[in-house]
Amino acid sequence: MNDKTTTGVASTTADDRQLAFSARLALVFDHLAKLLEERHRHHGDAVFEPEAIFSQISPKERIYVMLDYKLTRYQQGNSELRGENLDDMLGYLLLLKILEQ
Repeated sequence: MNDKTTTGVASTTADDRQLAFSARLALVFDHLAKLLEERHRHHGDAVFEPEAIFSQISPKERIYVMLDYKLTRYQQGNSELRGENLDDMLGYLLLLKILEQ
C-alpha cells in the first residue's frame, strides 16, 4: 500500500517493493517455463535423452557446451547478453538445476 507523504507524493513501502519484486519474478519464471516447455515440445528430450548419434557426452556436459558457446559469442562481441541470448543462458542454467533433482 502506498502512503501519502506530507508533500502529497505517494511513498513506496517495503511491502509494496516486495510485492512488485515477487510479481516481476513470477513473470520472468513464467516466461522461462513457457520457453523451456515450448523448446521441449519442439526438440523432445534432446538434453536429457539425446539420440547420441555423433556425441556421447553427458547431458550436463552438453549443457556446459551450449553455455560455453553462448558466452564465447558474447565475449567476442557477436551478440548482446539480453533478450533471447539471456533467455537461452537462463534456460540452460535451469536445465542444469533440473538435472540436480
